[in-house]
Amino acid sequence: MTLLTVTDRCIALQAPYHPDLSEQARRLGGRFRGKDAGWLFDADREDALREVCRTLWGVDGTAKALADTVTLHVTVRPRFHEATLWRTFARDIWLCGRQIASRRPGARPVAVPGRGVKFIAGRPRVEDGPTGSLILSIDPECVFTVRDTPRMALEAISIALRDVAEVKTVEQPRVN
Repeated sequence: MTLLTVTDRCIALQAPYHPDLSEQARRLGGRFRGKDAGWLFDADREDALREVCRTLWGVDGTAKALADTVTLHVTVRPRFHEATLWRTFARDIWLCGRQIASRRPGARPVAVPGRGVKFIAGRPRVEDGPTGSLILSIDPECVFTVRDTPRMALEAISIALRDVAEVKTVEQPRVN
């Protein structure tokens, strides 16, 4: 959920964790007020904040974006599974603000899907890298779904995956 609430005095940003959010928010003079309150900004930062929302999550921060969602069905193209999108050193795998896979630390690190992500074929895995570092990767020809993806983010997702995966949408049932 990424939502901007605009008043005469300030703008509040409620958003899920993203590794680049703190840096972007501080650049715009944001103040973090806790998990429940989110980030607060001066009222004149609306356009810049909407651009940050589009860059990080593919949405503009309106309630309309939250209400209209689909499930993504992603098939990684075999020759592109080595792309940096699907292989990271000591980082989680992200796609337009959604955590696709993460590494659970421990004596024997384990790769796990992100919230709302289900692997149908293939899986994420942790491998030893060439210099002793750990690599989080997704199997070649992997197939996974991502629930509750804002339809508004589809353009950003299509651009990000243009050459590395096939993306289809599945309509989610509407709740009345």
